[in-house]
Amino acid sequence: MRLWRTDGSEEFISWREMWKRMYPTMDLSPEYDEPSGFWDAAEMNRLRGVAIVQAAETEAVLAEILSIFDPSAGRALTAGPLLAAVRRQLDTQTLDRWSQALGVIDTAIKRNRIVHDTVQVGYSWRELAAGGGTHVPVISLLGNEDRNEIDLQNDLDLQRRATRDAIEILHHLKHRKSASSEARHCEVCLQEQEDDHRTRGG
Repeated sequence: MRLWRTDGSEEFISWREMWKRMYPTMDLSPEYDEPSGFWDAAEMNRLRGVAIVQAAETEAVLAEILSIFDPSAGRALTAGPLLAAVRRQLDTQTLDRWSQALGVIDTAIKRNRIVHDTVQVGYSWRELAAGGGTHVPVISLLGNEDRNEIDLQNDLDLQRRATRDAIEILHHLKHRKSASSEARHCEVCLQEQEDDHRTRGG
């Protein structure tokens, strides 16, 4: 039996679904032949995938921040150790200024169980008036937590905010605390300089 399509499809297959394809059951009552949850979990797994990719972008920005202080550091570290290393490099004033942003990044990293946990759907058997019955999804779990599409959309939003906040810290370090030539071409920096000049009555 072919386990997946060979036409270039990018289909994700959960391990429970692959098990059912590899070892199909015989002579089992439909009531006890529970679905793998593959189709019902499709949207949750799509959101997981997007959130995982977004988390990797935050990790890349943290590595870029650390490279400002040590160009040889950070490339082999994962997000948690990277954030800890960045905190150690920042001075007290910068830590205070970006404490909220660093908190968002820290929270996003701690929510990265989406990388390691899998989605499982629980079913209840519902009898049909016309006879027979069907499995109805009643709960979805990510690891041991009761989660659904809305929860994962919130996780994705958190990962996006973490990437944005990490970029703002990187921008501050590269354009404000150093004599970077890039700042001379940064629209935001130029606008802030113009606004500051006006405020001072220039």
